[in-house]
Amino acid sequence: MTETLIKPPGIRPDTVAHEPVAVGGIRPIRRLGLRKAFPFSRMTGVVILLAVWAIGSAAGLIDERKLSAPWTVVSTAVELISDGVLQQHVLTSLGRAGLGFVIGAVIGTVLALRPASPARAKR
Repeated sequence: MTETLIKPPGIRPDTVAHEPVAVGGIRPIRRLGLRKAFPFSRMTGVVILLAVWAIGSAAGLIDERKLSAPWTVVSTAVELISDGVLQQHVLTSLGRAGLGFVIGAVIGTVLALRPASPARAKR
């Protein structure tokens, strides 16, 4: 597919902006906003969210019963890690998830192999 570029009068052909051209049938990804990512651009949303959370908590705009302040969350996490309580609960949760996965895999395998059994195939 050939694209035609319309050149406005009075502008040199080498100064006209070109749209990205498809190479090998794959269209290039078009980004919204800035054309080039700035350093640490992926962390910007996280930093803004944490800043709004901290400012809202400090100003009293966020109810402590619904969402604790960031410094409360960090201090509680440090306390739970140092006591070993957090690790114990994480291991318990991982054990339960693993057990659920094993039970689901066994049931799924049995149900998948059941219709393929030779006794059913003869009917």
